[in-house]
Order: sequence, then C-alpha cells, then structure tokens
Amino acid sequence: MYIYLDIFIVINFILNGIILYLTAYLNNIPCNFYRLIIANIFSVLYLIIGLVFNNQLFFHPLIKFIISLGLIFILFGKKKVRNFLMLVGTFYFISFLLGGAIFGYLFMLDYQPIGWLASKNQFYLSFTQLVCGVSIGIIIILFIFRSIAVARKEKNNFQKITVVYQNKSISVMTLIDTGNRLYTMQGHYPVILIEKNALLPLFPKSVIDFLNNNSSLEWISRLEQNLDDVWCKRLFFVPYKSLGGKHILLAFHPDAIMIGDNLTAISKVAIGIHEEAFSEFGQYQGLLHPDIK
Repeated sequence: MYIYLDIFIVINFILNGIILYLTAYLNNIPCNFYRLIIANIFSVLYLIIGLVFNNQLFFHPLIKFIISLGLIFILFGKKKVRNFLMLVGTFYFISFLLGGAIFGYLFMLDYQPIGWLASKNQFYLSFTQLVCGVSIGIIIILFIFRSIAVARKEKNNFQKITVVYQNKSISVMTLIDTGNRLYTMQGHYPVILIEKNALLPLFPKSVIDFLNNNSSLEWISRLEQNLDDVWCKRLFFVPYKSLGGKHILLAFHPDAIMIGDNLTAISKVAIGIHEEAFSEFGQYQGLLHPDIK
C-alpha cells in the first residue's frame, strides 16, 4: 500500500490544527489564525525532514516533546511557566484522547490492528475511519471540558462565611443566591438564609430549646416562651412571598459576618433562620444575598 506524501501532509496539517485550536479553546485563549498556520507549518516541516532523512533520532520521544514545546510557544507566545505547562498538558491530553478515540472507534467496528502493530509495526485505516475517530474524540474532549467548566462555575457560586454573635462564631458554606431579594423592613438589611442546625452553636440553651421544640410556623407566635431578652431584641420579622402564599421569616441581627478569608466585618446584615436543610448532601448550609460582597 502506498501513502502519497501530499495527502499525508494534509492530514497531519489538519490534525495538528485541530489539536492546537482545541488547546487554545479549552484554555479560553483567543487563537491567532496566523500563529496557528505558522505552528502547523513548523510541525509539517519537522515531519518532512524526519521522513526525508529517515533518521529515528527525529522521532525520539525527547525530540517530539521539544517540538511540541515549540508548537505551543509559536501559537501562544511567552507565558508564565505554570500557564505554559498547563497548555502543554492540554495539548498532550487532546492528542492522546484523539488517538484513543480513533482506536476505540476501530475496535467498535471489530477492526483489530494489534497483530499488525506487533508483527510489522504498522496498520492501515481509511480516511472515513480517521474522520469518524477524530470526530468522536472531539466530542468526548468538549464534553469532558464542559463538565469541568460547569463544576468550576458551581464552585465559584459557593462562598464560606463566618457569623459572629455574642462572642461565639460559626463558619458555614453558602450558595450565592441571585434570586434572594429579602431585606429587613427596619434598616433595609440584606438577609442571609442559614439552616437552623448550623446556627444553634451560637445561641444560649433557652433559644436552642425554643427553636427545637417549635416548628418554624410557630416561632413568631410563641416568642413569649423564649427567655433570652438579648436575642429577642436582635430579632427581625421579614415578610416574603412563596408559592404557598405570604409568610414571615424569623431573622436576627448578628454582631458581624465575614466573607471568605476577608477579615472585614459586615454588621448591616440579618440572618434568616431556615428550619430545613438546603442541600441533600450537605454541600452548603445557607443562601448568601447577592448584595453582600
């Protein structure tokens, strides 16, 4: 079987272009068209020189690695070491995944090139098989990186806060809730919703017993059962609407809250006490008001 050099070069050019473009795309870096062409030409020249001189040294893993560094440098220019290594890692990840997708597609068709690889160090595949394998690989790559991007976005929506009350403090993970528009009528403080169980360590025993022995619907109507005057003086009644109609949320004024590792105390805020857990698996215990930063 003969392989025409021009076809081989075109296929190599296209595959390298796909890999380099995906490397840029998945790292959210604009891909310069001219740099991409130059990097591809560099890759093709390396391949042609290696074939012409027929020297195994050109295809040594170390030389290939150096060439890949050159490709990344040509396309993206000078970068910080960490960012550069991230690009190199992405480049190889895509390369291996595309290669694996091609083999996987062939095996799915009951195509078995392993014998050829072991005996003659070669195997053959059609252009259609190559295109199908690469297409499957691209779909897998985009799916994996999109899943990672979604996970990162969700992580960025979480914020750890510290609540301080009467010389006690708790730290809870909250979800930034852009739909939270609750404010106190007095002072117009934004309201953070936090699970009752997460707040209990802040309170004296009388408040804990009161919250545990009554449902959230009874908290306001039975406030006379609570004997802690300090806590009662800190309370807010926050009206809100839900699918079930109009309700009133019981909230209190903490001494302060702190966001993340920021030691700046925020005092103009209210904490709404939520009876039920927000997350089934405990990823977060509160809903952070979007106006609090």
